[in-house]
Amino acid sequence: MAPVNLLVQTMKNGAASRWFDWDFQESVVSDILRDPKCVQFPLADLYVTKFVKLYLEELEKVGAEDISEGLVEALASATRTTQGDMPQSCFKTFQLSESGDDTISIHVHQAFNEVGLTTWQAGFFLADWILQNPDMFRLKRCVELGSGVGFTGLVLLSTHPKQTVLTDYAPRVMKNLRENVQANGYVIHKSYDDPVDQVAQPAQPDSELIVDVLDWLQVDEMEDCGYHPDIVLAADVVYDKELASHLVKVLEKLLQQPQQPFAYIASTIRNEETYNFFLECVDKARIHREDVTHTVKNETTFTYDDRSSIQLLKLSKPDSS
Repeated sequence: MAPVNLLVQTMKNGAASRWFDWDFQESVVSDILRDPKCVQFPLADLYVTKFVKLYLEELEKVGAEDISEGLVEALASATRTTQGDMPQSCFKTFQLSESGDDTISIHVHQAFNEVGLTTWQAGFFLADWILQNPDMFRLKRCVELGSGVGFTGLVLLSTHPKQTVLTDYAPRVMKNLRENVQANGYVIHKSYDDPVDQVAQPAQPDSELIVDVLDWLQVDEMEDCGYHPDIVLAADVVYDKELASHLVKVLEKLLQQPQQPFAYIASTIRNEETYNFFLECVDKARIHREDVTHTVKNETTFTYDDRSSIQLLKLSKPDSS
């Protein structure tokens, strides 16, 4: 969903002189708050509270005489569960196209100490770039590192890769990732907790979907990571200096393969020292890097903060033979 101020402004612009009348208010309740998608994947109560409050404030400014009981009931219901603004879990739904026909919904936890249980800016940035270049991924074998809630991975699946491998590590994150993928109608061909194929049919025709555990700290003990991708993707995985060298070792194993794959890493640079250390590790591993941030178009599908601090790197391992 869009930020509440943008959503209310869009309603006002689209409905012109009707946005404050009773019938339009009722349509807001039925088409937004009680939309089947929002019933199946409930919005955060805090989001509903902020949205309805802002809309009611706008109605009050123009002296609207009739107020929909549905709006008042929605506000009362949401407010009861948001006292104290305690962290909560909720669903977020995103449109992949202007028509609104293609959407994805993900379960997130509003506890930001849980890195893999919420969405991050670089994930939106990478997802925008994926949607701008769908042919790059169609019928390719793709591996995502640090899949988290599965947002970027679900966007990737919409481009129809030949194989998609979504990876992370923490048990709670893995459970949420798997459930988000399944909630969006994808069938997991192979899962970390059930290595035997679960069904005869894969996620999409001529494609395979795998959800797997990948522990970066154990990569030294592996001959390879078990995957043979054409493309490796990751977003907001460079946040801990202690993990940076392990991440690069994973990338090195994935990139040093006969098919000469590429990796695309989107990072929000919050700490220059940590990010520079990651780049040093990349250079020491003799991984070629290229800043391709400029290739991401300004037109965005998703709404997120200023992207000036986000960088997209293209990585490859030159053939040493």
